[in-house]
Amino acid sequence: MIKDYDQLARFEKAIQKKYGPTAVVNPKSGWNDEKEREYLKSLKSFYGTTPSTVTQKIKVGDIFISKAFLEGEESNTCLTCEKYSMSRRDDVYMTKFQCCMECYFEYVDGREQRWTDGWRPEKKDLNPKTT
Repeated sequence: MIKDYDQLARFEKAIQKKYGPTAVVNPKSGWNDEKEREYLKSLKSFYGTTPSTVTQKIKVGDIFISKAFLEGEESNTCLTCEKYSMSRRDDVYMTKFQCCMECYFEYVDGREQRWTDGWRPEKKDLNPKTT
């Protein structure tokens, strides 16, 4: 903590001279209620307002159980090529993209937005996979 305010002022002047006046402006000085509302709105749209099935809980008796567990969403079958995999390397891709690692690199890699928007390859266009 700097106790010498003259030294602090010299630092601010030197920084301002080298990097410009915006370098020493307090970020809170430009913040207002409108920016706060826009920020909160963008957070809500980014994270969504509805909880995912992973976080949704259903009351069964006296306890709450994950909706995903009850629906049996956990599967080791690739929804794209319908190949069953017990490989741990596929777990990440199965969890995030519901496809195996091979389908991820073939159809998703570099095109994640299209995939999350719902695009899937047609069955006739699938490349034959060797197991």
